[in-house]
Amino acid sequence: MTGYRFVRLKLLVVDDNSHMRKLVTTILQAFGVIQIHESSSGENAW
Repeated sequence: MTGYRFVRLKLLVVDDNSHMRKLVTTILQAFGVIQIHESSSGENAW
């Protein structure tokens, strides 16, 4: 095995700052994560 496989992960990014959400999402996509959902508040994410 030569590395981690992030393709199968399903992640939820929760932050009230839209720029930070976009930054984190972009980094996760660079690691190969495909299924990323975003929410602007914990209440909405729940």
